[in-house]
Amino acid sequence: MEKSFLPLLLLPLLLLGCRPPVSSSPTYLLTVEDRYDFLVEDIEGEYKAGERVTFELSADRLDRPGALLNGEIEVEQTVKEGEEGYFFAFAMPDEPSLLQITSGGLFGPDCGLGHHLFGEGYIDSRSERMAWRCLNCGYRTFDEKEATDAYRFGIEIYGANKVFEYGKEQTAELTLGEEYQLRINFPILDYREDIDQDIVINADASVSVYHAYNIDSQFAAIYRLVPLTSGSAGMQMQINDQTYDLSLEVNDASSDSIGKPSSIAELAVYSEFKTTIDGLAYYEYDPSLFVGLTVDDGRMGYSNESIDVFVDGDTYDTSYLSYLSDSVYYPAYFPYVEANPISNYRFEVAFDSVTASEAGSPAKQLAFYGLYYSTIDPDHSGAKDPFDSLSFTCVNLDYQPANENFLEQLNNIRQDGTVVLHQTHPEYFFEYQVEELILSVYTGASSIGAIFEFGDYLYVIRATYVDR
Repeated sequence: MEKSFLPLLLLPLLLLGCRPPVSSSPTYLLTVEDRYDFLVEDIEGEYKAGERVTFELSADRLDRPGALLNGEIEVEQTVKEGEEGYFFAFAMPDEPSLLQITSGGLFGPDCGLGHHLFGEGYIDSRSERMAWRCLNCGYRTFDEKEATDAYRFGIEIYGANKVFEYGKEQTAELTLGEEYQLRINFPILDYREDIDQDIVINADASVSVYHAYNIDSQFAAIYRLVPLTSGSAGMQMQINDQTYDLSLEVNDASSDSIGKPSSIAELAVYSEFKTTIDGLAYYEYDPSLFVGLTVDDGRMGYSNESIDVFVDGDTYDTSYLSYLSDSVYYPAYFPYVEANPISNYRFEVAFDSVTASEAGSPAKQLAFYGLYYSTIDPDHSGAKDPFDSLSFTCVNLDYQPANENFLEQLNNIRQDGTVVLHQTHPEYFFEYQVEELILSVYTGASSIGAIFEFGDYLYVIRATYVDR
């Protein structure tokens, strides 16, 4: 009997026909929100997960066009040779998604500080930090206190590893010779950039307190507080029609507050500092060399002149002396450290409309001048020498400018905590003679400094050294 093999040949084909059809990759809906009409072509529709979606935005540079995916991911701008305009691309997520076109980081009118409606926090993909976005306008913040409306009114004093909070403690315990930061915090809606103009502080004569700056990002006004004598003191603040009384107790400083070199030999390890103070010289004012000091902006009331201290790489240039309108001391030596190749050197003289003078004018007292050196980003700039910074400042002890901001600048040096400590406890300082000058020298944990007066001027010289 003849056998038939046809069924066996057809079996694989029949089995193949029974398999379910292979399904295509799922697609997800992309919705686009473009309130600025920046999008060149409509890209709404269905996309496969992982599919590259490219789009172009038509906008001016000042518009800072961009896009936000699902309220969290900032879409990257693509750069292709020959392309002009703003092109962006992203991989479609495996879920229905919303693409919001932004201008200056916002996808709607800015709600304004204190009026944002923040969503839940998320990890920002670029910075890997926790971030929050306003659900109404797209404003982003990394500040959890802002996102949770945690900024509250408060008065705090910081310094010497201590924090005093008004309302939690009866008396702020301070130490003579220390500098403190008096910080007044505000709720966001109560804060303004010029909030300090509505704050009136009256303190006993034994305490120096004056406005230093405002921190707009943290909604706080910062004041500098320096106790001038030991004992009990008081301070009263008037803020938003409310009065706050602070009780202060200033403890006498001890010799442990700063270090005191025991001999000249101890200064040898601070070679840059010692060479600087050993080389102090007196500049005799010469009208023929004076280039003049002028105030261009009368509204500001004071101005600064800054010039380079070093030229041709490592040559100390004393031409800055031509900006000084009076006879004063200056450092004939100012260090240039080859082992710290990326550093900042500068000269600064501050003056107001009263002290300003024309070129060639007779001598007129200075308000302030200073020389500064500091390494720049030492962790990445290759700095090797432990010498880290040096400042040489000269301030007029008596000059009273009309501009309050300028007065704060001068008092920042006049009432420096170390200066105050020297006035009350000179025995804590090592006396070092340079020509006719007697310098009061001290050391800190990573610093060394010297103070001296001559005529109407106070000089403060400081250097810092760090382990590298």
